[in-house]
Amino acid sequence: MRNEWFQEEWTEYTCTGGLKLILIRKPQFCTSAFLLMTPFGSLDCFQTDEAGRLFSCPAGTAHFLEHKLFESGHEDVMRTFSRLGANVNAYTSYDSTVYYVTTPAEDISEPLALLLDFVQDLSITEASVEKEKPIILEEYATYLQDPDSHLFLESMRGAYRTHPLRTDIVGTEESIQHITAKELRDAYRRNYHPANMTLIAVSPQPDEVLIDLVERHQAARSFGPQSVMKRLIQPEMEEPAEPYRECIMDIEQAKCSVTVKLMPGIRTPEEYIRSEWALRFCLEQQFTAMNPAYQNWIDDKRITPYFGYEVEYNRDYAFIYFEDAADDAERLKEFVTERLTALKKTMITDAEIDQMRRRVIGAAVRSFDHPMDMAASWGRGVLRSMNQFEECELIAALKPEDCAEIFNNIGKLSVSCVKLAPEH
Repeated sequence: MRNEWFQEEWTEYTCTGGLKLILIRKPQFCTSAFLLMTPFGSLDCFQTDEAGRLFSCPAGTAHFLEHKLFESGHEDVMRTFSRLGANVNAYTSYDSTVYYVTTPAEDISEPLALLLDFVQDLSITEASVEKEKPIILEEYATYLQDPDSHLFLESMRGAYRTHPLRTDIVGTEESIQHITAKELRDAYRRNYHPANMTLIAVSPQPDEVLIDLVERHQAARSFGPQSVMKRLIQPEMEEPAEPYRECIMDIEQAKCSVTVKLMPGIRTPEEYIRSEWALRFCLEQQFTAMNPAYQNWIDDKRITPYFGYEVEYNRDYAFIYFEDAADDAERLKEFVTERLTALKKTMITDAEIDQMRRRVIGAAVRSFDHPMDMAASWGRGVLRSMNQFEECELIAALKPEDCAEIFNNIGKLSVSCVKLAPEH
């Protein structure tokens, strides 16, 4: 396949066992990047299969599996990759678990086979699971000791009533303690079948070499029947769980957040990705130095230089998260609400949207020169059912009218705030 606008080519191929391959050939590269992913993340505590049967697992199961898969029998996987001159790592997100490898070696057969070997072979005992729990609990405790992480988690708890966003990706102390080897095996069997997974390769190696390597590797393994899993999330009420929430922490400076919970509804990939970028452009035009009033807000102490925001826009959830080194959460909430209301009456100009389009597309083009960045972008595209080339073309076609309509499309704004206050 080929995208003429970016002059890039790629191949999509499905192996005999069901594993999907996306191969991006980069003959000029000296490094290969491989990314193996499954759409099983922290939100997948409740799932249904094609027969409508309900399955559940404790919060943090996807992250726990990520840890245990690095134990391939008695082998130290990371040390083996290092011996091959390759780097390996992994992460769990809300909607996926990803394992990735980079290697400069011309012979990529060993690193690629090792990646498939350890991800496609779960070997655990109850004793090994119990041994891992203190490690994960320590990771969770470290997360809670970080003010930014703590503030974000408390903000999700203030915004959401039932949604699994209320729980950290790692889980909770209670859920981690209750995870069993059987639950890990069951979740693995449901979500790690090769037909549920995608392998993305950005490499100078020819497609036929990669396909042959993977096909031979998969043919030597036996996989059970595939379960087609669907995430099940209870409908969330529009109103926040707690409009105001205050927490005490051992910090020097108070921090505040404002979370705007959006109810985007179910859309096609094209519709919700267009809405996401329209929203991002609206926020950038309003809440950054693009706005001539931005410095005045700092001078008038309505915000501090540490003010910032993040956007998450997905089919299963959407929110805007603002934070600042401020003492008054209600005042920050008043400021954010005032500016969001002003956005409904503001039309982004052609020059402004052109500036933002160029910046975003330019960053995407630069990522094409970095193997792992390109692989990660393609992985994100798999989850969003739209590859990065198609997304860039959609961004290039955005008009001021798309941005003007965004708040009508996403429905009612549900606003909550949190203050993280010093102990003294």
